[in-house]
Amino acid sequence: MEWTYNCMLDYPIGTKFVYSDLSFILLAEIAERILGGSIDQISNIYFSKMKMFNTTYLPSKEILWNIAPTEYSSNIINYWDFRQKLIRGVVHDPTAYLFEGVAGHAGIFSTVFDLLLYMQIHLNKGIAPDGTRIYP
Repeated sequence: MEWTYNCMLDYPIGTKFVYSDLSFILLAEIAERILGGSIDQISNIYFSKMKMFNTTYLPSKEILWNIAPTEYSSNIINYWDFRQKLIRGVVHDPTAYLFEGVAGHAGIFSTVFDLLLYMQIHLNKGIAPDGTRIYP
């Protein structure tokens, strides 16, 4: 995080937009400081309010087979990862991997059922199928 705090901009503000993981990593750090707890704990609270109990950064073995694989990892495709197997429930983003799978820019896993709940809530303007208001 210290490196992120001291990172210099490549372009003056307002002149060019280039995506960077750093902004979302920093946003997670801000959320952690304001709300207390780690970003995975904060996310688990948010998702549990929506009854999305299988959406998390670090999925348990019980739900692992309901999560789609991320990729087949080989040293040809990913020079940083020599696991040589189908990756499921483990983040494949190199930076998030360095954060042990919990980072603001990558790493949340889910199931189709939970994603359907998520879409229903948003289509219902913040109201869950059981009538609970999730957001205004």
